[in-house]
Amino acid sequence: MTGCSGAAGSSRTGEIPVRDVKAARSDARELSSQLLDLLGLHGKVTENGPGVGVCEGRDSSKYFTIHHPWSVYKVPVPEMKQAMKGLKEQLPEHGWKLVGYGPDKSRSKSLTLRADSTAKQFSVTVKLWEESPSMLHATLGSTCFRAPEGQDVTGEY
Repeated sequence: MTGCSGAAGSSRTGEIPVRDVKAARSDARELSSQLLDLLGLHGKVTENGPGVGVCEGRDSSKYFTIHHPWSVYKVPVPEMKQAMKGLKEQLPEHGWKLVGYGPDKSRSKSLTLRADSTAKQFSVTVKLWEESPSMLHATLGSTCFRAPEGQDVTGEY
């Protein structure tokens, strides 16, 4: 998974999990909604939904990933910092494994949280951007999935 910790990848046997595209999109919506609820912020939220992407080096008619970037903005930075701290503390209680928390390596040293939902095979990265316009930006992404036999995902991209 690009930009994710990778811990939510394929099963321990190395097999690529089978998942229906609609079910995977639904999982992404549910996980993003859960994360937003856990943040507890009352600001503006971007409206884009989960998208389908290709698995590099795989047959794009059978293999796919799900990605769902979204942001919360128009919230004071101190509230966003507190929300990030609360998210870090609550994620393990909701089936997430925290894999990173702290400043990133950018010039601005943005506070960044990374976590895996191993049950659903998704990972999330949440960054606090303090510069104007300030926002929390989340990128939810899945492992590579294989569509069920007979399902062609080409039209989903």
